[in-house]
Amino acid sequence: GIRYQTGQGQLYEQFLDEWEKEDPFQFPGAGKRETSHYAPYAYDAVFLYLQSLAYISANFPGVAISVDLFISQQTFLSFQGLTGLVKMNERGNERLGIFDIVNLRYDSLKADFLDFVKIG
Repeated sequence: GIRYQTGQGQLYEQFLDEWEKEDPFQFPGAGKRETSHYAPYAYDAVFLYLQSLAYISANFPGVAISVDLFISQQTFLSFQGLTGLVKMNERGNERLGIFDIVNLRYDSLKADFLDFVKIG
């Protein structure tokens, strides 16, 4: 099967360092060195949104923010995110999805333990 690739790079490792230190009672899923496969993409999406708002506020003071303005100005932004380089094109697209090829593994030594093993 396939699944979204997790984050990558030094920034992702720093994120995992901090996530591992968090209290799992306050932040469900925290306290271990892993996240869902969607978490790094959500983090990058929110960061892109915030960067876009900051860019528009600095370069278009007093102008009402429209969807067209928002999308057109994202093309001027790029940053190193948890999933790699994030850079939008002129149509508002970022990049194709990055997937791992995986097999489902059953560990008979642990009751009901299923896991994905990356094979490509």
